[in-house]
Amino acid sequence: MGEKTVAISLTCSKRTDTMVKLHEMFESLNLKIITVNITAFSDRVLKTVFIEADNEEIDVLKIKIETAISTLNGLHNPKVTYLY
Repeated sequence: MGEKTVAISLTCSKRTDTMVKLHEMFESLNLKIITVNITAFSDRVLKTVFIEADNEEIDVLKIKIETAISTLNGLHNPKVTYLY
């Protein structure tokens, strides 16, 4: 990945409103999104978001994303992974 690229992978339960909630959550954070990949399994959704961020921003972004995810209802134990 590039020097300023961070990949955020989020796996959660698949429900009818999951994608809308995830999209709204990422959009509300005003991130510099490069691209998004979505994979749906029988009962799970994997969303990988590639964003542009400086090294100094990464810790702040983690807190923002985890806080935003914790406010979402219905994602049932989301798992978040960050790749730099």
